[in-house]
Amino acid sequence: MDVSKMFKLPQLPAGKNKRRLDAGPTADQLEQMKRARTEQEDDERQRAAVAQDKGKGKARAVTVADEEEEGRYEPPGVPDDFFGGDEDEDGRFFGGGLTSKQKDILDIFDKAGEGNEGPGALTLPAVRKQLKEFDRTVQKNQELRVKYPDNPSKFIDSEADLDAALNDLKNLTQDPNTFYPELVKSGMAVQLVGLLSHENTDIAIDVVEVLEELTDEDVVDSEAEGEEGEDEDPARGLNRLVDTLLENAVLDLLVANLSRLDEEQETDRQGIFHTLGVFENLLSLRPQLGETLVCSTTILSYLLERIKPKTYDSNKQYASEILAILLQNSRANRLAVGEKEGVDTFLRVLSQFRRRDPADVDELEFLENVFNALCSALAEPEIKKLFLEAEGVELMNLVIREKLVARTRAIKVLDHALSGPAGSANSERFVEAQGLKLLFSAFMHRAPAKKSGLGATSTSSEDEEHLLGIFVSLFSNLGSDTPERLRLLTKFVEREYEKVDRLLEVRENAEGRVQALERSLDEDEDEDEAYLRRLEAGLFTLQMADYVIAWLAMEDDGIRDHIELLLKRKGKSFADVVKVLEEYADNMGEVQPTGRDEAPSQKEIIGHLIEYLQPPPANGDDAQSEAQP
Repeated sequence: MDVSKMFKLPQLPAGKNKRRLDAGPTADQLEQMKRARTEQEDDERQRAAVAQDKGKGKARAVTVADEEEEGRYEPPGVPDDFFGGDEDEDGRFFGGGLTSKQKDILDIFDKAGEGNEGPGALTLPAVRKQLKEFDRTVQKNQELRVKYPDNPSKFIDSEADLDAALNDLKNLTQDPNTFYPELVKSGMAVQLVGLLSHENTDIAIDVVEVLEELTDEDVVDSEAEGEEGEDEDPARGLNRLVDTLLENAVLDLLVANLSRLDEEQETDRQGIFHTLGVFENLLSLRPQLGETLVCSTTILSYLLERIKPKTYDSNKQYASEILAILLQNSRANRLAVGEKEGVDTFLRVLSQFRRRDPADVDELEFLENVFNALCSALAEPEIKKLFLEAEGVELMNLVIREKLVARTRAIKVLDHALSGPAGSANSERFVEAQGLKLLFSAFMHRAPAKKSGLGATSTSSEDEEHLLGIFVSLFSNLGSDTPERLRLLTKFVEREYEKVDRLLEVRENAEGRVQALERSLDEDEDEDEAYLRRLEAGLFTLQMADYVIAWLAMEDDGIRDHIELLLKRKGKSFADVVKVLEEYADNMGEVQPTGRDEAPSQKEIIGHLIEYLQPPPANGDDAQSEAQP
């Protein structure tokens, strides 16, 4: 849209034809006049103060001032009111040196500033009047478009008015609980949704921007800080508006609009960005809308296609963020991604970062979003199978080998892909693809990450959790006496049990963090909340480490003796390991079906490990024989 044509603005003159202000006093003259006037007024104030002290000097001070006023020199060419201006409250020079036209301009700005002072400038009667005017503006534009469909000059002015009226609706965010119900009651909320299909895409983009402002959850936060009653919902106005928007198919219209916009145009590119912003706002307010959005629109196909280009831009990043949100807690959406070949899309996008780091923090955020979306999808057994078929395990191994920023994220993906009974095939493929060498290299810190503009990626406590998670999956999923399992055990035995030493070091560090937190816990703190805090402090790492330790002790007598020796050096024993595993099993909930025939659940496996680690009771055979009839 050409703004100049819309508002019929004249073209600005260029070069020597530009209009210039009338010549006034020079800067030096202004400075001299200011200094002279300031010194004069200082003398007047001093004389007035002395006169007040003496009780009789006030009249004399005025007389002297009058005489000086009469004898004051006024340079030629200076307006009569040059010295007539007043100082502001801070004592700064303000009034002189301005023409009448310049004074009028300053007065206009002052009045405009006064009109915007203070919150709550918009009242309910003013909103009702504004909404009626908005309705008239919409109707007028529609009538002119119907009357002159082939003559845009006839309705361009009405669309300029409509553009301004739409922008004015953003002011309703000042008081959502008062103004939003009025917006719905007047029917203008429905009118607003209808304008999404306006023939002029610029008007549709204006509507999108208004919807983004009106549905921003920050308007609820600011409202909640006010004087709301305890029984009142601070989001009641926003919820009523959202209900109305959804009832009028706002999701379908927003998605349909995406195909109308051309990202080669800056305005349309911004329109897509704001449309994604509306989706984010609605998903934040109503997370359950995610499944509705995916099943009733084509948004998923659009988002998957939008993240494919190699060139980075803000809309590509925003699309990846919406994808991550949609897949976070919805099995239906995860399966839909699999049906639309989303796993293959994710892997192709991530392969772009196999040999290079993101260019900046924004592209790094895009990379994080894609990894998070893939990890969420891998929670489903069906997606694990698709990941295996798409050679996702091999790609993650290649990413880990390059030791760039994406390395730690690839370890996280493998942790999700190998987990659970459904990850058995991926676990076997991981060992076959030479993944053990990469895994232990990261675990032993033998392969420090390369430096990059975004900083080195060192192995943190979170990375240790994912590495231990892979170990847990391998011990749980690899079959007994299989070549893959024997290769895993051999890695722990070689080089004089150095991997076992590292495992006990991780256990000791995690246990220390948990004990430090336990000393600071309040006695009356909720048990579940305290358990969650302990998990975050390091209990989860400790549980994973002890799970692996128990498996190693049961699999190999040499490893068991070495572990027992290391525990004794720290004043510990297998009883401490058993205690951790018992708490772990108690908090796992009900036994879930594994999906494999006769395969034990994770909780059942832990039970067997505890039985093996617990020392047999003294004289157990005699006691057992006495108990028999």
